[in-house]
Amino acid sequence: MTDPVDTPDEATSAHPVTDLDDVVHQRVRLGILTIAHEARRVEFGFLRTQLDLTAGNLSKHLSVLETAGLIRIEKGYEGRRGRTWITLTTAGSAALADEITRLKTLIARVERTGPLRIGDDRDADRRRSGRDAVELPSDRPGAQRRPPLWTPPRRA
Repeated sequence: MTDPVDTPDEATSAHPVTDLDDVVHQRVRLGILTIAHEARRVEFGFLRTQLDLTAGNLSKHLSVLETAGLIRIEKGYEGRRGRTWITLTTAGSAALADEITRLKTLIARVERTGPLRIGDDRDADRRRSGRDAVELPSDRPGAQRRPPLWTPPRRA
């Protein structure tokens, strides 16, 4: 088995997961930053649709990113309709790049230790069938299956 720490630098430094930025790393905020990185500016409704969020939930995440200085929010009108546009700041671009670098470091560290061991074939069969890997009493040899506690009434 490969030693989990391959280099002297890894032995003396903290695990790469400790360097992840909680503001950036949160799933929705990471999505906001990556979409904003791909475009010059992004409209609020587009973000809401792409990330499958409610307007209130998206607003809260945007305010966290704006407070951290990672995005700029611009409100205005397009015709008679009010619009909100989100733009990635220079600090936001740098934070996204740092996060991606840290994630790549973490992935490289996992890949150096060899293939991921998920479990034996029995566990894989349970995952495929939708059952979890916990051994249920009825799974034991000789165990009797209990009848359900409630059965729906029969229709006449």
